[in-house]
Amino acid sequence: SQWWPHIEIHPMVGVDGRVYVAGGDIPNERAHGTLLAFTRDGNGVPQELFKRPSEQFTGMIQAPDSTLYIRSIDDIYGEAPLGRLHAVTPEGEHRWTFRGTGAYGIYPALGPDGTIFAGGGGEEAPHRLFGITPDGEQRWVREIDGSLDDFTSGNSAVDGSGLLYVGVQLGESCEVRAYESDGEERFRFPMPSPARYARVWGLGADGALWVYTDAGLYLLREAGTTAGT
Repeated sequence: SQWWPHIEIHPMVGVDGRVYVAGGDIPNERAHGTLLAFTRDGNGVPQELFKRPSEQFTGMIQAPDSTLYIRSIDDIYGEAPLGRLHAVTPEGEHRWTFRGTGAYGIYPALGPDGTIFAGGGGEEAPHRLFGITPDGEQRWVREIDGSLDDFTSGNSAVDGSGLLYVGVQLGESCEVRAYESDGEERFRFPMPSPARYARVWGLGADGALWVYTDAGLYLLREAGTTAGT
């Protein structure tokens, strides 16, 4: 990269047509999270919108009102890294920070009612799923019996009804779970053996759920039926 040697988040085309990229330099094992905005044609100097010198950005989503929600990890090389969720405007104004989402977890996801889903935990800390309001207040929290353990590969999707899908690791097995926008669990779907971890990659135009596991790629339909691999 012309700007950093290390980019953590897939580039995202925003609702304003600009391309957003987040990542950062990591000299001497120190993360420097930076959010940049590029024009779609790539011309000109990118605009630096938001920076956190001690954090590494690991997930990003944009709401219809253009607010950017950025997941980060603070003190990533320390003994107790911390997870955070930042809300930033397209002009770079920092609106709020929600703390406590865990060092390792899912990409932020957005429900049709405005609920922001975030969650994760630590290697020894319990994993929790949060529902957060657009103002940065906790709407609900749910402890997960398992691990939402994913670093930079997504592991969340929301359908048109507001149902959140996440992959959960359970030691030597894994499953996909669905949650309502109020945090209530809808169903669990165990992934076929020998899969040990599952990461939700997204929803297709037909509503099918794409799930990546260490045993293959699966396509799930109709509340947890396997369509194919």
